[in-house]
Amino acid sequence: MTFRLRFHLAILPLFLGFTAAALGLHYALHRRELDWGLAQQSEGRAVTLASFLAQSPGNGLPPGPESWTAQANRLARSAGGLAVTWFEREGSGWRTRQVVTDPSLHSPALPDAGILAQLETGAPAWRHVPLPNGEFDESQAYALVLDTDRSARAVLGVTERDRVTRAELHWVLRTGAWALAAAFVASLIVAELLTAIARRDLAAISEGARALARGAAGHSWKPSVVSEFADLSRTLQSIDRILLEGGQQTLRRFFRAEQLPSEDETAVAFEEACAAAPLTAADAPACVVRRLGHGHDDFSLVQKTAAGWALGTARLQPPPDTESALDRSVRAAAARDLLSGLLASHSPEEAWQRLAAVYPLARGCLVILTPTGEAPVCHTFGPDGAGVVQPQPGAQYGIVSTLAPASLQTAREFAQYSFNWPLDRAADELVALLAERDRGLLLLFHPFKAP
Repeated sequence: MTFRLRFHLAILPLFLGFTAAALGLHYALHRRELDWGLAQQSEGRAVTLASFLAQSPGNGLPPGPESWTAQANRLARSAGGLAVTWFEREGSGWRTRQVVTDPSLHSPALPDAGILAQLETGAPAWRHVPLPNGEFDESQAYALVLDTDRSARAVLGVTERDRVTRAELHWVLRTGAWALAAAFVASLIVAELLTAIARRDLAAISEGARALARGAAGHSWKPSVVSEFADLSRTLQSIDRILLEGGQQTLRRFFRAEQLPSEDETAVAFEEACAAAPLTAADAPACVVRRLGHGHDDFSLVQKTAAGWALGTARLQPPPDTESALDRSVRAAAARDLLSGLLASHSPEEAWQRLAAVYPLARGCLVILTPTGEAPVCHTFGPDGAGVVQPQPGAQYGIVSTLAPASLQTAREFAQYSFNWPLDRAADELVALLAERDRGLLLLFHPFKAP
């Protein structure tokens, strides 16, 4: 059985069945509403005629059947034509009298037991008389004619034309036929749409299965509207996941056996190896260096010169995009070694100029701590220089960094309330505070004070 035939056989009865049920309910409700309206109309006319005929002698009209007939004829003409019959008990039977006749209408039939039972409750009665071979149907109503003492005197029957029921029901049937046709077309469209979706899902599953057979795991399995396809897709997805996990485990075992560091890991290891060793000289200032991030173009320098201890940080100009993190770390280390050699024989300003001629600098700052305990002398390079926070004598530590001005301002505010902290603790707290928003070097120092 093809997909198209399967969907047509499932959807066509569903659409037509629901539509037919809805139309049947609509037909029944509409017919009931029509019957109620006709009953109200016919019963109203029967009650009106019964009231006229029962009360005519008391209203000053000449008594006698002629006056009743005249009254009834006027009412019949105003209603578009009626057939009115007077039924009066005579022994065990009925005596009938035609009050108004109409050649195109049947006279009301004798009231049966159901009609009489309805009349005994005091309410008028009604029934519909279909005439399949006629141009219209008939609506017949019955009402009691009461004497002055409210006792039943006779039964009055009224017949009138019913052209509404047949026309309305024909309209309902025509509408129902169009609704069934629309449901049939809609079922065909939906069946074709579902067929196209099922074929698309099957094609996607087949493509994934072929890729899986070739060993290409990691296929994207999309859910299907067809339950059988969904189950098949989940099964293949489970197989795909097992193969993918097996391949990943194989790769993990391979890399565990071959512990080869990546280039970034090599760059980090190189930066740690090039970090300045702790100062052991007796007159060395207390200082700590912290790096925020790895693989950037910053370097730090702590060196004793003829003028005193030189503490500095610098940032090289950004390299081309093709340069790796390891290449940038090696270039920064080479620039630091060149600056160290230049400070041995040149002034700080001249050393900056000579370094910039070889390695273009973005910014730099060099602080000279004199052995006499004077205020540190700061030498900067670059359009925005480098960040520096001067220490307060005997209390606050100083900061030299390549961080952005906003980060340096945060460090300056931090130093105001942590001036009596150990340098290691203050440096670690600053790294934790600034690592999320900036990258660079941070050098904290205190002249002639142990860290």
